[in-house]
Amino acid sequence: MSLKFTDSVLLDIQHQVSSIQHLPGKS
Repeated sequence: MSLKFTDSVLLDIQHQVSSIQHLPGKS
């Protein structure tokens, strides 16, 4: 596995989780 690829995936997941946490009604 490429380290850059893994890092990119982790950052993408982190961004998605952050977006989900910012959704209203989600506490």
